[in-house]
Amino acid sequence: MANVGRQNLSYLKRAENKERRLSFSIILAGIFNDWRKKDEWRKYK
Repeated sequence: MANVGRQNLSYLKRAENKERRLSFSIILAGIFNDWRKKDEWRKYK
């Protein structure tokens, strides 16, 4: 019984890490898009 709980916990931890990585890459992509837009804006100015 305790073993099942431990497996469940590691699964939850893995899912949490995946979510954290996903949100981090989304934030990075947003920053990169902002930076690219500013760069293009500077070109057209």
